[in-house]
Amino acid sequence: MLKKISSLSNNRLGRFLLVVVLIVGGVGAQATALLKSESDGYVVCVNSKTKFVSYPGTSSCPKGSKKLIFGAQGAPGASGLTGATGAQGPIGLTGATGPAGATGAQGPIGLTGSTGPAGATGAQGPIGLTGSTGPAGATGATGATGATGATGPTGAAGVAGSSASLTCAQGGTCALGDTGPGGGIVFIVKTATAAAPWRYMEAAPNTWTGSTEDPALTWCSNTSSFVPALNSGPTFWLNNGNAIGAGFANTQRMLRLCTWGAANAAVGYNGGGKSDWHLPSRDELEQLYAQRDRFSCPSFCFYPQFYSSSSENEDAAYAEGVLFLNGQTGRNTKTNPVRVRPVRAF
Repeated sequence: MLKKISSLSNNRLGRFLLVVVLIVGGVGAQATALLKSESDGYVVCVNSKTKFVSYPGTSSCPKGSKKLIFGAQGAPGASGLTGATGAQGPIGLTGATGPAGATGAQGPIGLTGSTGPAGATGAQGPIGLTGSTGPAGATGATGATGATGATGPTGAAGVAGSSASLTCAQGGTCALGDTGPGGGIVFIVKTATAAAPWRYMEAAPNTWTGSTEDPALTWCSNTSSFVPALNSGPTFWLNNGNAIGAGFANTQRMLRLCTWGAANAAVGYNGGGKSDWHLPSRDELEQLYAQRDRFSCPSFCFYPQFYSSSSENEDAAYAEGVLFLNGQTGRNTKTNPVRVRPVRAF
């Protein structure tokens, strides 16, 4: 029996002795239930007073018992060190580069064909004969110079005519409010020594359109551009003057730009058979307002509204004019129809 026991391993011997102890202590066959895994060992509780041995089934013992652990394995030893990495073997030599192949020979260049011979120049045709010059005609004889006649006597000077018998419409002296040669009413009279070409200015009657009132017209068909100058054609508002006497030139400039409008209507009037009617300048229109009370209705009535002149404003979209309510000058957009009255100078 001892020999058999000695042949057991230490671990198995511990288990055997434990079973023997448990049998002696009275535990009996229940001792086999104490065996756990070999790594955790075996927990046995021994009561300190009764010496009763029990198996708790947990890792702790009841109060008053002492815990005994049998057969627990020790902690595993540390792993051994990893051996050093071996040295890398040498890299093999690179083989030599093979020689480059020879360049192929270039093929022959084709021959250029020879230039063909130039054609012969054609013969020049014969020059035609020049006709003979005809004979010059004979020079005629010079006639005799006639005798100079005697100077006749100077006639007697005629009696100087008097312009007092001529009316303003007939070319005589005019006064403000007179009817002029064009059938209009005189509203400007210059001094007797005023320079030509004119001394008076008349305005058309209110019936100049065949109606009894002045029409309201748009200033020009072009409502956004300055009118061109008469000489070189550039456009700038200073080309349209405001002064008395500038209205005719202003209107002629407008006709170069406008296909219809106030200027076209003014020059289309031919009262008295005259063709120099025009749209008045701003200052001419001011003078017309200043003399309005000299004219009686219905032959020369004005509306208390804005009248247009031929003078442009410094803004291309506006024209100058006069309000015949109070004589105030101002500007009016070219797209807005306003009253129109032609005038002429003589």
